[in-house]
Amino acid sequence: MEAIVAGSPGAKEREADLWFRWRHEGDGTARDKLVHHYLEYARIIAAKLYRTRYNDECEFADYLQFATIGMLEAMETFDPDREVTFRTFSSRRIHGSVLDGIHASSETHRQISARKMLLAERTDSLASDNADRDAAVAAAGAGDTFLGLVEVAIGLALGYMLEGSAMYHPADDTAAIDSGYERIEFRQLQEKVTALVRSLPPRESTVIHAHYFNQVAFQDIARALGVSKVRICQLHRQALERLYRKMVELRLTDLAA
Repeated sequence: MEAIVAGSPGAKEREADLWFRWRHEGDGTARDKLVHHYLEYARIIAAKLYRTRYNDECEFADYLQFATIGMLEAMETFDPDREVTFRTFSSRRIHGSVLDGIHASSETHRQISARKMLLAERTDSLASDNADRDAAVAAAGAGDTFLGLVEVAIGLALGYMLEGSAMYHPADDTAAIDSGYERIEFRQLQEKVTALVRSLPPRESTVIHAHYFNQVAFQDIARALGVSKVRICQLHRQALERLYRKMVELRLTDLAA
């Protein structure tokens, strides 16, 4: 594909001719040549923004992708008959596309990282040995319901339902469930479990709401309540055990199976 070299004799005329052929004659080949011509300009802007980045969460390829998207969007709205060059017209659009894309991508990375950390906290809380926990479960007559890996599995399953009930997640987060009936049934179960949270003792309810509905780490909950992180882990585990016993009483575990 013959390149248009900026500043070379006849470059502006060839560029204008390509715009005319695309806009007025619908010439797809002319459009492809324009895209090829402006890709280098998008790369230059991407490189400038990449050099001034604040972190390394996104690679240069991400910057270039967002710049290219901005450039293509600008091409769709550019009026070649106006007295302004495409580079001048598209510059702000390309910059905005890169900055918006990087912001959204960085936010996604942060959310993924935060959720991994929260999941690790839950697993540690449920899997850690605690003599007081065993005594409390035995006194409540729960028998061997929460032991070893079974406890962890049930606790994490409850956590999944609670987290899926939070405003933090989109309403279609259960889309992985195949049938429409199963999605409705699962959603109803989530609502019932969420309602049970309100019947928990105040501190246990606070921990569950803060951690699952507001995505607050155990350490931050502990600081807010003026207790140790170990105590928050205990309250978290007790709350899930209490919720499970209530689900058994109401036969909600049959729906969760």
